[in-house]
Amino acid sequence: GYSNRKLGNNEEAFTYYNKALEIVKSELASTYSKIDKATKVNVLHKNTAARKMSRLSAKVKKIA
Repeated sequence: GYSNRKLGNNEEAFTYYNKALEIVKSELASTYSKIDKATKVNVLHKNTAARKMSRLSAKVKKIA
């Protein structure tokens, strides 16, 4: 469940959100790299890789 602790103010909440968003964006780049490497050695088909990257990008864009 959720804790009853409330954030001190909105600035603190935005700080946590921005830090989390930066982590997500850096992990997205790493994930793209791994998908590209899997495509290069024929683990994933290029269209499958493109679809996965597109869907990940859309999800990140939705929360940003």
